[in-house]
Amino acid sequence: MPAVSLARLKKQIDELVREFTRPTEFLNQLRDLFELYADRIYRAGRTVPPSSLAPAYHISPLVLRQIEIELKPHCQQNPAATLNLVDLLWGQSMLEFRLLASMLLSQVPLNDPKPVIDRLYQFAKPGDGSLALKSLLGIGGREVRHKMPDGWIEMVERWAGETSEDLQAIGLIAITVTANDEEFFNLPSIYRVFSEIFQRGSNSLQAELQEALQALLRRAPQETAYLLRQVLPLSISPTTHRLVRQALPRLPAEYQLSLRQALQSHKAS
Repeated sequence: MPAVSLARLKKQIDELVREFTRPTEFLNQLRDLFELYADRIYRAGRTVPPSSLAPAYHISPLVLRQIEIELKPHCQQNPAATLNLVDLLWGQSMLEFRLLASMLLSQVPLNDPKPVIDRLYQFAKPGDGSLALKSLLGIGGREVRHKMPDGWIEMVERWAGETSEDLQAIGLIAITVTANDEEFFNLPSIYRVFSEIFQRGSNSLQAELQEALQALLRRAPQETAYLLRQVLPLSISPTTHRLVRQALPRLPAEYQLSLRQALQSHKAS
């Protein structure tokens, strides 16, 4: 990975900021910047799931973070120009453009939340790499989640309640990023949405269900254990029961016995 000189990077970003209201020129200059800092010999680790992979420059996170810092005041002063950039950047295939689009979307003031919410819906498409989706929902949706928690829950409910399992998967990713957000406190509503989709236990959503369950267990193990105890007798899905068995070692000891008994009773019946 190319070494990053903060002084040089600051000068380069200053030049980029001058093109803030000229989207095409901004994109061209940003592309040149990403090309300059691209890691040409990056190799993904064996533990990286293929679904997370996307064409990327593999630049240092420091570069993206510095761009975000320098652009933040401009985003807040000129939301219309920011949204134009967000649209253009999200339309690019390389991961870093979409990561930056998510960062900029999080800086748009929510005086009128509709443009931000509309983009969260429009950009979250089945088949996008999970890293891009997690960035969009986790970072791009951060201000909506913090300042409009009821509106955020409505969005998660909408995805989770779709008939398409591809869209339900987006809802589960939204549940995961919400559970990982320590500043989001309306967990009962997230549990309600998760319990409905977890009870159905679609095998094709197993990976997303497992990741959401693990995130909830990290955030609130006792509450999650209670949820599993309530859901287990209501579900006939082998996937649901398998995920509960896999989660047992991570549950508080006082809940493990009752869940093991419930699993055994279901098996016997």
